[in-house]
Amino acid sequence: MNTSIITDGRMLDDKAFQNIVKNKTKISVSIDGSAKTNDVIRGKGAYSAAVSAIERLSKENLLNVLVYTFANVGEVTNANEEDMVHVLDLAKKYDARWVVFHGFIPYSNDKESLKADLTPQQYEWVCNKLYDLTQRYNGKPGINVYIPFYSRVAKQRGMPDFDNWFNNFFLGRCFFGKFMSIAENGDAIPCSFNDAYRIGNIKNKTITDIWSDIQNSQFFESIRNKDNLKGKCGVCEYKDICGGCRAAALFYTGDIFGSDIRCAYVPKSLREK
Repeated sequence: MNTSIITDGRMLDDKAFQNIVKNKTKISVSIDGSAKTNDVIRGKGAYSAAVSAIERLSKENLLNVLVYTFANVGEVTNANEEDMVHVLDLAKKYDARWVVFHGFIPYSNDKESLKADLTPQQYEWVCNKLYDLTQRYNGKPGINVYIPFYSRVAKQRGMPDFDNWFNNFFLGRCFFGKFMSIAENGDAIPCSFNDAYRIGNIKNKTITDIWSDIQNSQFFESIRNKDNLKGKCGVCEYKDICGGCRAAALFYTGDIFGSDIRCAYVPKSLREK
């Protein structure tokens, strides 16, 4: 069984590290910018802990990817080229496979929490800048993007071999109801970022049966069908390769079929009215 862990490095003591080495567990490290930026977002000492983990894991050939999550914290944002390049250069130096740039995905509709999300204009800038950086770094390291509308930007910008990239590499597609995660109490959830919907518990039902319930559910089938999307996502000419994030749609609009309002793009059908 292959195992992997995502950590910010602060709980990686000597005992944990030795167990990781013994079991050849691949580790991804969360780091959101340079020291000053990362410590504002993740707390004092977070940058030092992350870089220490990156260095130790790289020596053991167990460093997998670096994970960068965009956020606004007060007056500080890591939606800028300087912080993005800083982490890319760390990945290159320590031979990480990829840097995964992650959009902020809300876990609730709490207004204070939602303030940490980027604006639509910031997301549009970030997606275009990431496309530019992809060309600059040319796979060393690889750049993957966990933002659904990045696929629309990549299509507009002329991503080479787009279909192969989209189907076999791009992480940003919304997989709500297409896979499941297990929550801390054993509940199955249809998305790692949305525990508002829970479908059975592995303590009293097999994983196979729970998965079958998801596949045969009219509700989840309706979400997987992008023809059921509402608002501008529903009329967008890029919905087949995007469709927005269903968790974001739920927590921003109250409707899981609603639009992902973080996307700045105005569909062609709406521009022509």
